[in-house]
Amino acid sequence: MINVTISEYSKKFSVKKVCFSNSFGPFRITYQDKNGVPILERLDEESFQRNVYSTVIFVGAEYRKVAYRNHIKDSENQRLTLEDYKLVGDEFILINKIVTELRDPNNPYEFKQSCYDGKGNLHYVSMDIEGESKRYDSEGREIDDSLGIKGLETIEYVESQYLEEAIKNSSKFKIQ
Repeated sequence: MINVTISEYSKKFSVKKVCFSNSFGPFRITYQDKNGVPILERLDEESFQRNVYSTVIFVGAEYRKVAYRNHIKDSENQRLTLEDYKLVGDEFILINKIVTELRDPNNPYEFKQSCYDGKGNLHYVSMDIEGESKRYDSEGREIDDSLGIKGLETIEYVESQYLEEAIKNSSKFKIQ
């Protein structure tokens, strides 16, 4: 069953958010201006029984694709690769790649995640073993996980930039 959640306009946000979800979670999120015109949409392809699927970010009423993420699973479900792309000019460029590998096939909670920038340079490595997570920079030094990772562009970042711009541009809209 598909559920729809609508977040109406507020004094802080002059856009409406419509979230479509099913038992697996949200698969489509649309942001609309005060006239119901789409500002931004995030759409996740159905991933059942597929080794490659995508998340796509569209902007405007013309639904121009500005970013996407490929989710690539290996045939044994031991490795998941995420590749994020954004539109630059007329072509999509790779902005990051995250490779997650199970350390123990019998324990999905123990894994290693390697994150690379768009040029293939290692940005950080995250290790999750026995419920403990540690993150290391490209030199092998442990880094504080609470600080977040700076300098790694993702489609979430691209999405937030477009959304912030749309909210700023529609700030003239006043809630009565």
